[in-house]
Amino acid sequence: MPRSEVVPGLIWQIYRERPDLKLSKTAVHKILFKVRATLPENDPNRKQLPFYWYNYGPYSEVVESSIEALKDRGILREERTQTGKSLLVFNRRPEPFCVCEDASAVIGRVVREIDPYHVEAFVHRIY
Repeated sequence: MPRSEVVPGLIWQIYRERPDLKLSKTAVHKILFKVRATLPENDPNRKQLPFYWYNYGPYSEVVESSIEALKDRGILREERTQTGKSLLVFNRRPEPFCVCEDASAVIGRVVREIDPYHVEAFVHRIY
């Protein structure tokens, strides 16, 4: 997979595992941070997920731009809750991305442990 498609492919994999999820951008960052931390040191996908510590935990400009690219391509869309919170939802069946088996397995494990009604608890564990 081209370098530019690695992170969008990982984000797509989150929603492929759980198409029902509605996640904040923060939650997507934290999921991919946990995936990065879980992948072996020599995994090529790990190198594509640069994070730095920001005011509210791990943040990645690459993840942020990948989210925007997926929104531009119509794969993700933003939905507002009644309280005005913005959530990312799976918009349609996207074109397939090829995700490395190791990363796919890790994403599956991380995403399956998320309670969609209490995503904030997962995010706080990353802090």
